[in-house]
Amino acid sequence: MGEYPILDGLDVSGKRVLVRADYNVKVKDGKIKDDTRIRESLNTINYLTQHGAKVIIMAHLGRPQEELAEGKSIEDVKRSSTLAPVAAHLENLIRKEVSLVPDCIGSEVEKRVRTMQNGDVLMLENLRLHSEEEANDPKFAQSLANLCDMYVFDGFGVSHRAHASTAGVPLYMIEQGKPIAAGFLMDKELRLWSEARAREGYKLLVIGGAKLEEKTKAVDKLAPKVSSVLVGGAVYNIIRAGSGINIGDSLVTDGDENYVSRGKELATKSSNLILPERVVIARKSDYGDIKKIDIKQGVPEGYMIADMAIDDKIKTEIAKAQVIIWFGNIGMSDLDVNGSFPFAKGTSDFRDAISPNAYVIVGGGDSVTAAKGLANVHISTGGGASIQLYTKGKLDALEALKGNVAYFAKPKK
Repeated sequence: MGEYPILDGLDVSGKRVLVRADYNVKVKDGKIKDDTRIRESLNTINYLTQHGAKVIIMAHLGRPQEELAEGKSIEDVKRSSTLAPVAAHLENLIRKEVSLVPDCIGSEVEKRVRTMQNGDVLMLENLRLHSEEEANDPKFAQSLANLCDMYVFDGFGVSHRAHASTAGVPLYMIEQGKPIAAGFLMDKELRLWSEARAREGYKLLVIGGAKLEEKTKAVDKLAPKVSSVLVGGAVYNIIRAGSGINIGDSLVTDGDENYVSRGKELATKSSNLILPERVVIARKSDYGDIKKIDIKQGVPEGYMIADMAIDDKIKTEIAKAQVIIWFGNIGMSDLDVNGSFPFAKGTSDFRDAISPNAYVIVGGGDSVTAAKGLANVHISTGGGASIQLYTKGKLDALEALKGNVAYFAKPKK
């Protein structure tokens, strides 16, 4: 995809370069659980430091405004939403100091930027601690833009959002005559999804994993654009529940009592679903008493669906796919039970059935590990951004990079 400026066309030496990255990763006990998005940004960060730029990284983590709306104190929200673990992890990856400032705008930030040397890396604190970020507030965008000489957008995972850091800043930079560009990750993502859209032939969407909201959206939006959808994980569970099958204590989603109706609606809207008939169940309390059953007999109480049986018929469907979009593993493939992984066979069988000629896009997480060694595999860091780009061919951040002011003047549908 052309029509947007690319980083390697800019002279960055000695310049203050503001980079919008997507570091919205899962953090537990101060540790990064999946660093795919951080690792995928390294080409851009390393290029800038090696070419003498003063690198200022901005990103967000979590949904602090929602936490504040729920009544949590600003102190608690700041503690749970800090980018400190991300800065520490990035520092280890690039083997270079990454200094975190306590805010993303203000006099302290401006002072720290003024003292930067060529090759330094500074990370701004969580953008979304300010409500003005998601509101695309012009003054907030200008405050961010005024920190730098040039702007690089490399946060593909948030490229479908018209926020201050993704749209407001680049449009203001263009207005001020300052250079902007897509980073290497953004450029790679645009090219790989463009290729997936352009390729003809049988296209297979694979949905698994536990992120029900994100995955149901993927099925809803992407199913009409592909040949078939192989369903596993939490989405499989709610679809089966929607058809009247007892799914026992299988994973659905916390606090959502409407999963049965949601599963029924999803199955009704999507006529091209591939739903394995036999599943592997286990006792939920200890993942013991593992057995394979026909799903139509239902899952006993106290048991959960932990994996899928990929039969020969399904393997044939997988093998003929020329494009595979892989979002999440079929079963609980990463679950370590006393040193073994008893629920990895469904994912392994799916992987082994993929044609060596297939063009495979993997949506991060445990699927990246499972896909290692495939001939033509590409990692994507986007969820909602991937869906929007594949279905509509448009992204708010991309239109901002193109300087498409008219796009933002139109009301979004």
